[in-house]
Amino acid sequence: VCMSVCLCLYQSSAGLNSSLPNRSSRSLTPRMTAGPYPLITVSDTPDQLTVNAYEPGAGIAAHIDTPSAFGPVLALVSLAAPIVMEFACPDSGRLVEVWLPARSLTLLAGPARYTWTHAIAHRKVDVVQGVRILRSPRVSLTFRRVTSE
Repeated sequence: VCMSVCLCLYQSSAGLNSSLPNRSSRSLTPRMTAGPYPLITVSDTPDQLTVNAYEPGAGIAAHIDTPSAFGPVLALVSLAAPIVMEFACPDSGRLVEVWLPARSLTLLAGPARYTWTHAIAHRKVDVVQGVRILRSPRVSLTFRRVTSE
């Protein structure tokens, strides 16, 4: 079940290098491939927006957004500061850390939406490819479609 992940990461052109000196965005931007899952359709247009502000040290426990309450695509926008998001497959125990630059959009669909959990660790420093990055205040926008069931 956790073999295929549908996770797409989009970033503004000014995002990554500004927070990681001497590193190219190509070396840190995760290589993700969208599976055979349609990402956005007219029926998936979000009708709910959740805005959260996170101070350094704050995080969110591993979870899957309630499948019965929300549609098949989640859109996550990271603003103000970058963050490492952890994705875990409960079946295999596999853990993948994904660097979310400031001003990035992440779409979760397929197994990334329904099987893998996502979380942000409670810490004040992230380490990406050996580079220690102090966390700054961050704003997260989560767009969802509420199901009618």
